[in-house]
Amino acid sequence: MRFLWILLPLLACNTPSFEFSGVPAQRVIVGKSVFDVRMVGDRAEAIRINREWAPNLNYTAARFARAFEAASGCELRPSSMQGDQVVMQARLKCDAPRRSNPFPQRRTLDCSIFDSTPGMMICDEIYPVAVPGG
Repeated sequence: MRFLWILLPLLACNTPSFEFSGVPAQRVIVGKSVFDVRMVGDRAEAIRINREWAPNLNYTAARFARAFEAASGCELRPSSMQGDQVVMQARLKCDAPRRSNPFPQRRTLDCSIFDSTPGMMICDEIYPVAVPGG
């Protein structure tokens, strides 16, 4: 029984919430962060799957925002992101239906200033990654 309690935290490392279970993930790399993004309607959930030591929430939130937009081809609704440094959910604002292939064909560089990090510009390279079986 003790062995089961040791393995239990490892089983939930990349498990989506109930609303997003069964939805295939789109893997997006933003800078040094790797995300699995799942979308249902105008809602999205991203799970950061790489290890980073003590990441700052303001810094990771900016990367989550980029991952949501890269995976969906849509903009985020203002103040819609909720979560922590590992799992974040957000609402999307899509004026047109989502593109069938929202990923760019090549890597892109995105530099932005975010409200959560005043006076700081963050530049990240964004590119899609194929998810095996996803």
